[in-house]
Amino acid sequence: MAFTSVNNTDKSLALNAAKAEFERDLYKNLTRLGYDPDTYDINSFSFDPDASSEETDPDYNVKKYVALLISRVQMVYAKIADL
Repeated sequence: MAFTSVNNTDKSLALNAAKAEFERDLYKNLTRLGYDPDTYDINSFSFDPDASSEETDPDYNVKKYVALLISRVQMVYAKIADL
């Protein structure tokens, strides 16, 4: 879908709103994992869903969600840069 009827100003507003939401969730969940989100390099986060499970890692679901948030926020950063 090209979203040709959405102008760049509206795209920027939507992307920045999503970015803020993802960053808040990321901040909260990095804290839940015991990381200092103010100094944590999200590019160093590593999660292999096949290497553990909910049964073997109590933080499995949080780690899985953090990995998802990182991919989403990075996509948003790239889209903002493209505008």
